[in-house]
Amino acid sequence: MDTIASGIGGLRPSWLFLAVREYQIAIGDALEDADITSDAFRKRLPRPRTRLEQYVFDGMIVEASRRLDDSGRRAAHATSPAERAAHLIRRHVDRRWTVPELAKEAATNRHTLCCEFRKRFGTTPHAYLLRQRITVAQELIRSSSAKIEDIAITVGFRSAASFHRAYRRVTGSRPAHLRRR
Repeated sequence: MDTIASGIGGLRPSWLFLAVREYQIAIGDALEDADITSDAFRKRLPRPRTRLEQYVFDGMIVEASRRLDDSGRRAAHATSPAERAAHLIRRHVDRRWTVPELAKEAATNRHTLCCEFRKRFGTTPHAYLLRQRITVAQELIRSSSAKIEDIAITVGFRSAASFHRAYRRVTGSRPAHLRRR
């Protein structure tokens, strides 16, 4: 009981709460004008004093990065439902999105989402998802030695055959040709 009352490693329980709060404030300030992936961003943050702090802080950075768009800005700045839906697609390319799910997540209806998506991106949400999956698959094919079938499942296709058909339809070639280059 004395160990619990004295906190972790003899420190008071409020110690971790205060450290996390300090880190949250620093992340919030740094996010306003910095790229979360840069070394300069990490230098602006308080140094962790223990392994537990390091573990918690790393988790906070991962969580903060999930809230950013591809350019490192806060995703909340996405102004239209189409941009919010595109952000969701890019973040979760492996998910089997449907237009109603995207519309719900983007806080709009299906019709508005499809119309705005076509205006903003010149394509439908489904075609955009397909293109994003193919793009991620191309990067994985180039950079890894994983089987193409495994890559297909990883990026959200139900089977290697469906991946091969979609890949050929989008790029005009076979995935294996990319690996041979």
